[in-house]
Amino acid sequence: MKAKTGLNALAKLPGLLLLLGLVVAVYISGLGGDFVIDDRTYFIDNDLLPALRPWSFAGIFLRASNYWAELLPVRDFFYVLQYQLFADSPFGYHLVSLLLYLLVIVAAWRLVAELCKLDDADVPCFFPLFFALAFFALHPLHVESVAYISGQKDLLCALFSFSSIIVALRLLNTHRFASKGRHLALFITCYYAAFLSKNLAVATGLVITFLGVLCLLRNRNRWRFFVLGWFVINLPVLLWLFYNVSIAKNVWKGMDTLVVLSFGEKLVRGVRIMGEHFFLLVWPERLSFGYPFDPRGGFDVSFWCGFAGILLLVLLLVRSRSWNIRFGAVLIIGFLLPISQVFYDLNNAAIYDRYLFVPVLGAGMLLGEGLSRLSLKRSLQRPLLGLAFVVLFMLGFKTSDYIPAYHSDVAVSENSYILFPDWKLTSFNLAVSLVEAADFERVRILLDSEPELSQPAWVPDYLLGWMALEEGQEAKAVSSLRRSFLLAIDGGYFPYAALPLARGYRSMGDDLQALKVIKYVVNSRIYNPLDYYRVVKLREEIIQDLQKPGLGG
Repeated sequence: MKAKTGLNALAKLPGLLLLLGLVVAVYISGLGGDFVIDDRTYFIDNDLLPALRPWSFAGIFLRASNYWAELLPVRDFFYVLQYQLFADSPFGYHLVSLLLYLLVIVAAWRLVAELCKLDDADVPCFFPLFFALAFFALHPLHVESVAYISGQKDLLCALFSFSSIIVALRLLNTHRFASKGRHLALFITCYYAAFLSKNLAVATGLVITFLGVLCLLRNRNRWRFFVLGWFVINLPVLLWLFYNVSIAKNVWKGMDTLVVLSFGEKLVRGVRIMGEHFFLLVWPERLSFGYPFDPRGGFDVSFWCGFAGILLLVLLLVRSRSWNIRFGAVLIIGFLLPISQVFYDLNNAAIYDRYLFVPVLGAGMLLGEGLSRLSLKRSLQRPLLGLAFVVLFMLGFKTSDYIPAYHSDVAVSENSYILFPDWKLTSFNLAVSLVEAADFERVRILLDSEPELSQPAWVPDYLLGWMALEEGQEAKAVSSLRRSFLLAIDGGYFPYAALPLARGYRSMGDDLQALKVIKYVVNSRIYNPLDYYRVVKLREEIIQDLQKPGLGG
């Protein structure tokens, strides 16, 4: 069944260029965003990355360039390049993020087109190709990775993952030895670059393993070559992951206070985590930077949503003969499995939009293929085509509407607070961002109206003391901050009041007392990268002053 010429153009270069133009139009407002959330820990409150140059290969590839102990050399190399060009101006970083996203879309286009070549189904391929690509490019779940500068690791990982899968498909389906050599070298380069961009590239390995199995089913004589070659290629990957994890563990070794669960409880939690992500894929309405999630929940709606989703995807993998359908299903399962926390715990929130960056393409492929098959009935073609464009328009509109939520820390935290006011973390984050923005009146209104900010007991004193310090009331500030500091320590919390308290002591001329407060944070078993960096810098400043002649050095 041949596609109509006009519609078929959508699946080729004109359609791709049209889509790229739409993406630029949708995301261009994101170029005016500031550094938000963790961005400052890479480009502002960080003395490691600014000291590097693009040729500092040892510093980039062997040591973390941030206080998160996050060693991602390809991502860090791009960060170093950008810092040399843009320094502390966020516009340039946002522009790079948008350009990377456009490259990812081009790679996704080539990947889906490559799969269409392998599909023998009697279904026109232009529609599922264009729909999957447009669904992927315009989906609001990608805002977190594109409008948030720290999301560049997701873009780089996706770019190199898609590229490695494309080359793997060609490598598995070519019989020319010369081509195999070139493809193999290119594949190894892209595959390793994906891992050096983000550890989630383990999902790329799972997807390529699945592709290899499918090809081996068609040519059983090559299974030994595939297994041996795949083992040799992945041996450096395993060593790298071990080295990477050991660096992080050395810094976060005191943070082993995660929720202790049995394997059965972890399995239930994993299904629930996947269920929450399945729901976001299907209905991306209440989007936020992170979502409330109880790790000890049982057989709730999230669990049954996850169970039904996993069962459906497995059935599609087993029963379908379409490459698009099977590959779409494996993209979703493969990239959600590593974040399900069944076999290990993540020292992070369980639900994030960025975890769905690649699964969105899988969902688009499944929906596009389903609509295409339904459209074989001539009477349904126009209604289904209209439905497809309505869905894409709504996705693009939602994306455009969601981007301003990443323009500033206040915007990020306020969006989460509006959506989840009962989630204690949202009110605290909003109050902190408002203090940093010097909007003290709104903070006081929050303290009076929001019961979530009255507990734990150290929170009100921390916020009130911090505001008093910024307003120049040092004595009042130190009194409140000291009380908050002691309450936090007694309760086993991180002493957020330590940094403003040390600043308060310093402004009152009591540098020795400030050093005592700083010492507790530096030696604390609870690690907070941003506060750690700031208190260390304050300690260096105090010590330098104390060592000056005439100041008791």
